[in-house]
Amino acid sequence: MKFSFKNNIISGFVAILPLAVTVIIFLFIYNKFTFMFLKFIKYLPQLNFLPQFAITFIGLVILFLLLYFIGFFTNTLLGGWITSLFDRIFMKTPLINSIYSSARSLSETLFKKKTSFKEAVLIEFPRNGGYTIGFVTDVVNWLNIEGEKRLSIFIPTTPNPTSGFFLIVKESEILYLDVSVEWALKIIVSGGIIHPDEVKIRKPNEDKKNTE
Repeated sequence: MKFSFKNNIISGFVAILPLAVTVIIFLFIYNKFTFMFLKFIKYLPQLNFLPQFAITFIGLVILFLLLYFIGFFTNTLLGGWITSLFDRIFMKTPLINSIYSSARSLSETLFKKKTSFKEAVLIEFPRNGGYTIGFVTDVVNWLNIEGEKRLSIFIPTTPNPTSGFFLIVKESEILYLDVSVEWALKIIVSGGIIHPDEVKIRKPNEDKKNTE
């Protein structure tokens, strides 16, 4: 697949942005923690003789241990309940809820495992004649609907793919796209600015090999 100079620049920016944001957030947390740790060291004269790099190293180790134990606690039944309680409180607090929800979405996007999308598809949404990209998440066997096979489709929003719409549709109403999930996400996040030169479309009853 060939891409223009502008598309390559944008693709590089999209590729490096999550890493840059991750590094910036980590450095911010580390610097704040190190500052507090150095103030705490002043109350421990027996550690004042240590060189600066040793104190920094100790602070880094303590930070990782603290994060580990917080993560371990939140994965327990009690920790999960407390986390859920604070989550509901913050989400219902005016002004705080908008900041908290955005920060939570960002952290989940950067650090947590993403939802497993099976295939990228094209579907008429939100009206007939208008198409959007969605992802197959599962076959709907848990809902008693007679007739044709139905699929669960998640339609992400642009430019924030962590929110979106959930649809249950007939398989005959979707078109499969011959692109990877990663490529489809790039198209969605960029608002269509980044895209392959050509994407083949496959109907549900067509063999994938026939489109290659």
